[in-house]
Amino acid sequence: MTKSELIERLASQQSHIPAKAVEDAVKEMLEHMASTLAQGERIEIRGFGSFSFALPSTSHRA
Repeated sequence: MTKSELIERLASQQSHIPAKAVEDAVKEMLEHMASTLAQGERIEIRGFGSFSFALPSTSHRA
């Protein structure tokens, strides 16, 4: 599912909320999540999942 598909689905399920407000809320949430991960912090959303960012190992095998 893409971000656009998520916004469309949420907007159709929450018809009392303007589509632009749904779009703004989703974008804001994802921006905050990206910022949190970029700062090296972990995100946990109970019942959904956890997110963290790890760089690949730079060790080389001999």
